[in-house]
Amino acid sequence: MKTVLEKSRYMMVLATLGSFIASLATLIYGLITVVQIILKAFTSEIGKTGAKQLSVDFLTVVDIFLLASILYIVALGLYELFVDESLQLPGWLEITHINDLKVKLLGVVVVMISISFLAEVTIWDGDTDILAYGVAVALVLAAIAYASGIKFGSGGGSSTPE
Repeated sequence: MKTVLEKSRYMMVLATLGSFIASLATLIYGLITVVQIILKAFTSEIGKTGAKQLSVDFLTVVDIFLLASILYIVALGLYELFVDESLQLPGWLEITHINDLKVKLLGVVVVMISISFLAEVTIWDGDTDILAYGVAVALVLAAIAYASGIKFGSGGGSSTPE
């Protein structure tokens, strides 16, 4: 039974592969979206409205690429944690604990939420209540910051005994 449990960590290769494929698909989708945005930009009216739409479209693409990066970081992190810790990665991407992965993911999620809010502000027409949306975003970001400080500690490791 011990051998089975020790080798069962390799099941995480499935999660790694799934996350990697999802990342690749998202990157390809983002690239296709960039091409479509560029084609649309040069075939529509050029002016203030077009520039505003172009900025929102590209902010949306950044969101897509950030999602791809989250999926990629998950793939790398799971592989490094469960399968092979000797991956040659930049220091900032090395993951030695599950909490390292959580902190990296939360950082990207914060940026994604911020970009989504910026996109909403960019297209804001003055008629909708953007203040409520902004407060909601701020509360979510505050909750993430609070949870990151309490649950994960400042060094990325767990602040609770393991």
